[in-house]
Amino acid sequence: MRYKRLTREERYQIQALIKSGLSIRKTADTLGRSASTISREIHRNSSVRGYRPVMAHEQSLNRRTDVHPPLRIQGEIEARVRRLLLKRWSPEQISGRLRLKEHIRLAPETIYSYIYRDFKSGGSLHVNLRRNRKRRRSHAAGRAYKRCGRRLTYPPISTRPSIVEARRRLGDYERDTVLGKFQGPVLLTIVDRASRLTFIGKVERIDAKLTDLKTVQLLKRNPVHTITNDNGPEFANYKVTSKKLKAPIYFNDPYSSWQRGTNENTNGLIRQFYPKGTDFTKISVNDIKKVQTLLNQRPRKCLGFQTPQEVHNQKSQVLH
Repeated sequence: MRYKRLTREERYQIQALIKSGLSIRKTADTLGRSASTISREIHRNSSVRGYRPVMAHEQSLNRRTDVHPPLRIQGEIEARVRRLLLKRWSPEQISGRLRLKEHIRLAPETIYSYIYRDFKSGGSLHVNLRRNRKRRRSHAAGRAYKRCGRRLTYPPISTRPSIVEARRRLGDYERDTVLGKFQGPVLLTIVDRASRLTFIGKVERIDAKLTDLKTVQLLKRNPVHTITNDNGPEFANYKVTSKKLKAPIYFNDPYSSWQRGTNENTNGLIRQFYPKGTDFTKISVNDIKKVQTLLNQRPRKCLGFQTPQEVHNQKSQVLH
């Protein structure tokens, strides 16, 4: 049973009951407290004039303000936490990873408190946290200029093999683009459903031929069973891509991006590095590859705090 501190009212009651001649045990029974609690309270806060409730309560508050929980993030653990925060890992990812690999129990809330203390002292660790907007622009509005020429004959996701839903095998991908400055370069993102391994490539503009070439370039050394796309016109050459990779390509239903939830979530992670309106002409291929590496080496809760690269490697070994 959790100990509950005496209140100011209870202390005045103790004074009144003791003055009336009640014993410590009878006083304890009246207040629903243990006799040891009442005895300790009286002996700790009495003077020659007897028990003093005002002094007792003030001293109790002073003792509580003097107590500080020991800092759990210090020394080598502090250095490790700071290093992972700078890699844009979330407190939950850091907590889960330390528990999985090193059996270190460090609650996410403890890490958030550490970041807050750093902020109050003038630090900048807080800038590495994700800041998701509560209000999102509709997916349709975000792709307003993509509507022109939309084809309605794409193979629907409803015809995709049921094995893809199981996420057991490597090679079932989801594909989309991350928009930059209007009519400028975009990022092509491809994510494996089972391992969450992510491939990112820069395409100079929304263009079906360029998207086809970049897709083949990114996936040519990996097994490909299926690809599930967004409905954008940059994927109009899906038949050519399907033939090159020897894998069928499917499309989610209109305005149903949740059917590619893995890809949508990954694009949200990429936005942490490249906010909306980023001019990708100023972002080098090396910078994009660094972001790809960071994402693939970042633990995921959905993977039991393993990284996409680790899960990919494990599943690859089973294949061989």
